[in-house]
Amino acid sequence: MDMNQIKSLLRAHAFHISRVKGWCTEGEGQPFYKAWLHAEQLLRLDMLIIEHRKAFATNWQPLLGKDALNHLLFARTGWMPTQIEQLSFADILLVLHEDLIGVQIPPEALELPDSVTSGMAYEIHSQEPYRTELPPCSE
Repeated sequence: MDMNQIKSLLRAHAFHISRVKGWCTEGEGQPFYKAWLHAEQLLRLDMLIIEHRKAFATNWQPLLGKDALNHLLFARTGWMPTQIEQLSFADILLVLHEDLIGVQIPPEALELPDSVTSGMAYEIHSQEPYRTELPPCSE
């Protein structure tokens, strides 16, 4: 993916998450910082799946959608498809956490809008990076 595609996908994720979860300003609908954080996680998942497809997709099984995610989990864990299908999306993200951290994304692709970097949530996070003010498992 080129830089513009990565930035566009991150932005699309942030705006979608903010609409679905209500994590946006009233009126303008600008995503809150936590929407951008979750959007980065989904961007990393997208990129992980793209790389997995390059290695494992075939003409008869292109590994699209949920099939791609399930195959990635099977390859990483060895769990049977019936076990994988019982996982929630939050569980899947937790299982893949180490892989998501390893996804290389150019820092400039993850630059946030000024409306986010000037906010209190961003300020708190920059002082204590692992304190996001998000209650665990509530997202």
